[in-house]
Amino acid sequence: MTEAIIEPVRNTTLVDSAMEQIRDVIENCGLKPGDLIPGEIELAKKLAVSRCVVREATGRLQTMGVLTTARGRKGGTFVGSQDAVMGYASVIRSAMSICDKDIAEFAEFRAALEIYSARLAAVVATDQQIDELEAMCDEIGDDLSDSEIMANADYRFHRRLASVAGNQVVLHTLQVSCEFIKSTIRITGPRVP
Repeated sequence: MTEAIIEPVRNTTLVDSAMEQIRDVIENCGLKPGDLIPGEIELAKKLAVSRCVVREATGRLQTMGVLTTARGRKGGTFVGSQDAVMGYASVIRSAMSICDKDIAEFAEFRAALEIYSARLAAVVATDQQIDELEAMCDEIGDDLSDSEIMANADYRFHRRLASVAGNQVVLHTLQVSCEFIKSTIRITGPRVP
């Protein structure tokens, strides 16, 4: 496993910050389904939080299908399969018939979440968080030729923005609808029409 940089948790609730860092490690270190992540004690130490916080964060990520656990001699916490994550996206997609009208309405919903998060974050963000968000914006850049890279970067930015804003409902909505959001970003682009 690639050694990831895990920083102490500082903002929002400790559980949500821990969840975000664990997801970032999975996304940014190229971890694949079935890869073992550090244990509860090691994560608690690296994140500078209690084991209870780690347990709650990993439990929520298991509920979302991002992580799985196995007991026994070869047990541990592992990166979940994309099938589990896609299952949640399928539930959201099945609630909507994917047509132009639905995509446009979801884009409006996405805009409402993003604008609300930006407004809250503007009030509470530290200078360090602002620098981090600006760097993430630069990562998205003007090159929209690779829709997959652009969708992932845009989604990470808005998830981080919601985390900085501190509204857990918005953050959880973004996390649960991750794949659908990325799908609409691929169609509409990062700028909502």
